[in-house]
Amino acid sequence: MDMLGKVCFNGWILVCISLYMLAYLYSRWEHSLFRKYGIPGPLPTPFVGISPKYRRTGVALTDKELARKYGDIVGVYMGHRPLLLVSNPDTIKAIMVKEFSRTPNRPMEPLFKAKYEQLLDNLTERVKTGKPIDFKEYVMIKLPSIITHSCGTVQI
Repeated sequence: MDMLGKVCFNGWILVCISLYMLAYLYSRWEHSLFRKYGIPGPLPTPFVGISPKYRRTGVALTDKELARKYGDIVGVYMGHRPLLLVSNPDTIKAIMVKEFSRTPNRPMEPLFKAKYEQLLDNLTERVKTGKPIDFKEYVMIKLPSIITHSCGTVQI
């Protein structure tokens, strides 16, 4: 295909460039949530957010730096997932205690969902039958098996 009379592009090259530009624009659109609400934060890298920065400097140091640079409330992206970093204890208390009823349930990670449901079923059965629930038995004895099972199912 002759473009502008001087450069000759094949059709598949134009398709690849168009698909890349569409993916880039989609990524920028996905990363526009915090900008829309006026929440400060670093400019995310397309497709990965600030994941490379977390990998280079670690989560704790990166979060401290972001809180120092942008303030107590910072909007960041892990991939396309928006995360709100809150570093003021009073704000955290207001969100977690006072506004708890307005906080929607978050989806549980699939690694822990099956074991969590099994543990909940066991506790519910004990409550219905009137058997006493021993904290040590359920946390100190069953928790290692839950962690071992969950770690064993991780696919790397």
